[in-house]
Amino acid sequence: MVIRWGMIASVLSLSAGRFHISAAPLTRTRVPTAFYNTARGVTTMMGSRTRRRSSASLTTSVVTAASTSGDDVSGEERRRFLVKSEPSEFSLSDLLACGPEGDEWDGVRNYEARNILKEMQVGDLAFFYHSNCRMPYGPGIVGIAQVIRTALPDATAWDPTDKHHDPKCTLPIPTDITDKACRWVSPRMSFQKEYPVILTLKELKDHAKENPESVIASMDLVRRSRLSVTRVTEEQWAQVEAMIAQKKKEQESEIEIDNPEGLNTKRAKKSKII
Repeated sequence: MVIRWGMIASVLSLSAGRFHISAAPLTRTRVPTAFYNTARGVTTMMGSRTRRRSSASLTTSVVTAASTSGDDVSGEERRRFLVKSEPSEFSLSDLLACGPEGDEWDGVRNYEARNILKEMQVGDLAFFYHSNCRMPYGPGIVGIAQVIRTALPDATAWDPTDKHHDPKCTLPIPTDITDKACRWVSPRMSFQKEYPVILTLKELKDHAKENPESVIASMDLVRRSRLSVTRVTEEQWAQVEAMIAQKKKEQESEIEIDNPEGLNTKRAKKSKII
């Protein structure tokens, strides 16, 4: 993160759990932060990671794991969601490249979507949806992400160098998402699965049109496609996965027809993540 004021750079740093300001010559200074990862006992240089979805976050006071990690849920207890990201900014492949430590789901600036992020618990699953895509693939569900840490204050809102900066967010950064000063939040997610095909928004809408009483027709993705974070019921989740399995089967059948002799070139089509 780079901060410049006149001929000095004032750098926020963590010392004995309190902020202090130190002056330094005018240089391009990258400030390390332990804000997001303190709760997991992992310290990283968020500002050194090459990713376009968000920039480095500001350093803040320590947040204890007890108040942020959440209880791990599994099986039927898992809640299900859908999160959207433009692949040109942050794709499923980018999340995979982050490894098991995952990445912050920050930059959300819609109050309804923010409230849904607050509901997420460790172990919950979310369809990963590529939005604003060009054809032939178009927008659609490409895989699954898993929540690995519950929401913390989204530090990009307090970072004046970040494109998601909120001028109404003033320092210091709150340490609790229940604080009224905490306008925006960010859970942490990791890659779980890539689907062999992309289930497009058009296919979901076509299914809903043909089956107006189906669970797909009641999905927020279909009814309110502009909302970037939505809830998904267990029945909707199962139906989406069934549609993906059917699409994969149909594509494999098409290849078998094109190559009836089963030559070595026979292989199932796979929609590449873009």
